[in-house]
Amino acid sequence: MSQLTADEKNQVKRVLISLYGRQAESWAINARVQSLFVKLMDEISTCSDAMQWVPRPYSGVNPIAYIKKEIRNIAKRYFSEATSYKSCSAGAAYKMKMDFVLAGNGL
Repeated sequence: MSQLTADEKNQVKRVLISLYGRQAESWAINARVQSLFVKLMDEISTCSDAMQWVPRPYSGVNPIAYIKKEIRNIAKRYFSEATSYKSCSAGAAYKMKMDFVLAGNGL
């Protein structure tokens, strides 16, 4: 893995702070954190890709109309720009928190 520039390190730190709060401010952005960050982004992306296929809650309208609408919306979501879901970000961040704490503190 190549070394990050100072600007890239700041961007990584900003993302980590948005996910983990102020505790991430003291973490060093080292090679281990960089590797974990790539894994985190991959997990969020994989989850978000899967979420594109999940139908939205049923609203009580005609079931056939609902199914048709959901099929159209799933296709739209699939072919639109990539979307990141909060539940995917939060879940992946929660799962990897201890790894980041240890890596960010040089352990």
